[in-house]
Amino acid sequence: MVDTELIVLDARAFVGDTLADAVRTQLPIWHEQLDGSRRERAIAILMGPDIVTADGSLRHIGRLFLAGKEAVYVKAVRVVDETARGACRS
Repeated sequence: MVDTELIVLDARAFVGDTLADAVRTQLPIWHEQLDGSRRERAIAILMGPDIVTADGSLRHIGRLFLAGKEAVYVKAVRVVDETARGACRS
């Protein structure tokens, strides 16, 4: 188990509605969080809102960090709502 923090961003942090706009919004926010985690000597796991993770996978990533890893690259599974919603209910 880990302590988590939910940060709700003001709507003004978001601009536009294209994929490029989403990336332009996401990157500065992620960099800000990485800088904060470095200052606090904390672990940051950056995840987009459309990422599916297997049960126990975040625990495994945490163990890798505790074992001394400084970065873990994870190939995320991206899904489309219409094709994944039914599978997530089971």
